[in-house]
Amino acid sequence: MEQDTESYIFDILHEKQPVEIKVFTMTWNMGNSEAQGLDKALKREKEAVDPSYDLFVIGLQESTYAEANSVDPAACYSSLASAIATTLGPSYYEVKHTIRAQLQLFVFAKVEFQHPTARITNVHQSIENTGFLHIFPNKGGILVSLEVDGTKLAFVSCHLTAHEVLYSA
Repeated sequence: MEQDTESYIFDILHEKQPVEIKVFTMTWNMGNSEAQGLDKALKREKEAVDPSYDLFVIGLQESTYAEANSVDPAACYSSLASAIATTLGPSYYEVKHTIRAQLQLFVFAKVEFQHPTARITNVHQSIENTGFLHIFPNKGGILVSLEVDGTKLAFVSCHLTAHEVLYSA
């Protein structure tokens, strides 16, 4: 059955058009040291964060260190989250912060993606341990998936075994 011209034009006018999204991605193996230079990395050596980015995605590995003489990793996680939020400023909000042992994955978006209607939906996380016996979380990966205006995106941060040797069966 053919569609009449009026309903065809209506469908075209109300069809979702692709929206450009500019994403800043960064990964950093911190070597269990303080995050010195994090603000410079996010600002790309400039005075301020580039406001043309819609999303900031930051993956960290070996991201636990002694924070203010505390042995509690939560103090470190909180310090890093605060440092990132402060550097990005009030124009960005935290969409998701996923932690697994020494791995962290942050997703921040412009506040205008929150209001007047939520443009980011279906935010999910997945975590896979690949350490000893696939149980220990010292190695592995974190995934955050989400939709922006109906476009599906996924971000992965991983910390894998170094110098793995390939064997033939």
